[in-house]
Amino acid sequence: SVFERGTKICRLILKDVLGEAPLHKAAKVGSLECLSLLVASDAQIDLCNKNGQTAEDLAWSCGFPECAKFLTTIKWMQTVKSRELSDRDHCVPVLRQKRSFGSVENTNGKRKR
Repeated sequence: SVFERGTKICRLILKDVLGEAPLHKAAKVGSLECLSLLVASDAQIDLCNKNGQTAEDLAWSCGFPECAKFLTTIKWMQTVKSRELSDRDHCVPVLRQKRSFGSVENTNGKRKR
């Protein structure tokens, strides 16, 4: 139901007194499995805690490079995806050249058949 989905999303972005969401906690303890589950559940990876740190920042500073690299990759993939979606919104239709089915004049003034 919509309520259950809304509750699930709220739990993913709920922050503690330090301004840390579950993604931050998983990054601090180096839990790649938890990070994967949270990302698969559409957790926001760009949230900052009260010190202005993202989960990726915390993973690097706490000595979990595999977690940091995972979050870096996810961030990059999300950026590419959002650019692609944005590009689609600004697409200009390609005008097609009309084809002539009759005879066409050649550059020397003679008609081609």
